[in-house]
Amino acid sequence: MIKVDNLGGRTDEQFVLDMLEESGVLVVHGSGFGCDPRAGYFRLVYLANEELLGTAFINIRRFMDSQKRLLS
Repeated sequence: MIKVDNLGGRTDEQFVLDMLEESGVLVVHGSGFGCDPRAGYFRLVYLANEELLGTAFINIRRFMDSQKRLLS
């Protein structure tokens, strides 16, 4: 599980839906695995090839950077 420090007032589910919309990367919200929806966890499964994973990680990073700018 990956922890996000600031969800910007959203639940983890809304956070991952926003990530999907902006980055095209689908992860699973932590509350789907019993975590508190406001705790900021999401699960990432990485079974794809290295090239696709590299692209996904770049897109996640861009999304996370954009969120930091919005919340600053």
